[in-house]
Amino acid sequence: MAMAARSRGGADGRGESARGSAQPRWRWILRAVSAIALVFASWAMVAVMPAEEALAEAYRLSEPTRFSQPAQDKYLEARRLDTLSPTASAEHARWLMHVAANTLDGFPGEASAVSLSSAQRYLEVSLAAIDEAIDRAPVNHIFWQRKSQIHLLRHLASIRGEAQLAVEARRETLKLYPSRPRTHVDLADCLVQVGTCDALIEAQQQLQQALDMDSKRPEGEIIRRFND
Repeated sequence: MAMAARSRGGADGRGESARGSAQPRWRWILRAVSAIALVFASWAMVAVMPAEEALAEAYRLSEPTRFSQPAQDKYLEARRLDTLSPTASAEHARWLMHVAANTLDGFPGEASAVSLSSAQRYLEVSLAAIDEAIDRAPVNHIFWQRKSQIHLLRHLASIRGEAQLAVEARRETLKLYPSRPRTHVDLADCLVQVGTCDALIEAQQQLQQALDMDSKRPEGEIIRRFND
């Protein structure tokens, strides 16, 4: 009986000891989680919210096709405040891309020397912005698509080698979204701008692949049809 009592007492003691040692561990884990949550909340207040406000102000100040220095400053501020999110960088790139396209009027060789110089400047900043967005979100196919568009505009703005860079960016888009016929067509458009015999042959192949893919889609699949 005495031995049984001692045995139970020993077991109870060990159980109490185990529970006692477990409690500090759980308290430490809860403190760590609380600290992380506090850091995240502080970062959101210090960086994310001001960045979102700056981006909203950039939207308000920017015109779709005209450059605005106040809008430019707000886009740069939003990018500086939040160094993790790709949104401000991608939106800055998109806006400057449209400004440059309007400056060039979409017709290569017809822009004045001043317009050409301005478009090249806008596109340089736009390219840096989209590269920053891609660094933060490399699997976003829309960012690669936008990068390709910027390179094509730089090609139209008489910057050498940009058509091939547009092709390379479109290939990245295709890797991320191979099931979309339009992506093959966009790649074909870039290959046409390269203009070599091999590029034109591949452009034809890409167009045929897009048509083949589109023809296999159900007729009721309106949203994903190639001709949308």
